[in-house]
Amino acid sequence: DVAARLAGAMSPVGAEQAPLPSQHSAAHGRWHMLAIYVCLGLVNQALWLSFAPAPAATARRFDVQLEFVAVMTNSCNLFYLPGSLLGMRLLRRCGLRRMMFVACWLQLAGCLFRCVADALIRPISAQLAFGLLFVGQGITSLASPLIMNTPAVFADGWFTKGERENAVAAGTLGPIFGQGLGSAIAGFVVTGPYAEGTGQLLAGQALVSCGVAAWVFCSFREPPLPVAQHSGQSSLLADGLKLLRRPHFILL
Repeated sequence: DVAARLAGAMSPVGAEQAPLPSQHSAAHGRWHMLAIYVCLGLVNQALWLSFAPAPAATARRFDVQLEFVAVMTNSCNLFYLPGSLLGMRLLRRCGLRRMMFVACWLQLAGCLFRCVADALIRPISAQLAFGLLFVGQGITSLASPLIMNTPAVFADGWFTKGERENAVAAGTLGPIFGQGLGSAIAGFVVTGPYAEGTGQLLAGQALVSCGVAAWVFCSFREPPLPVAQHSGQSSLLADGLKLLRRPHFILL
């Protein structure tokens, strides 16, 4: 009897202390997820501006008019609406985790197309290589809305109410820093009248994309609060209105 009473008296203490490791693990997990999410957006936007610093040299390298390079550079804007529609459908049907997987596959496929275009096709036909390069850039651009439209959904699923503004700000700033970083690296690597260094730049970006994709596939998880609960109420317009109500976004 005494042993039973002691066990009963000690059981609430064990029940109170048991959740502590899981709470610590959850806190660590959400910041890990945020780091993955920010890196994915940063890399995606760095890919977008690969050819912006040297458009004239890129046009000479692929024997096309300068206007075609300008269109390819802005392909992220051209594919934003189709990518947004694809992202909303994926979010509702598959959840945030699988949508990030699709974004990674699109980035990898786009990087592969671009590398093949410059390394293998350009020695045969520069203009055909540019066409394949444009396709790769477009595939990569489709992944952009899947990442850039979802900071509010990501924050709602992973963070508490008091932390969501910071998470949304980080998720929004990641792609913007990626634009600056991608433009700076491309301007440093690509030099000369015929954009020498383009092959090395595209190969390096493919390797970085592969590493980030492996990180996402191995570590990115579905939020504790299922995104499906948000998806019925949250749309592209709703997410945009949420961002407009956040001081970090207005300041940006």
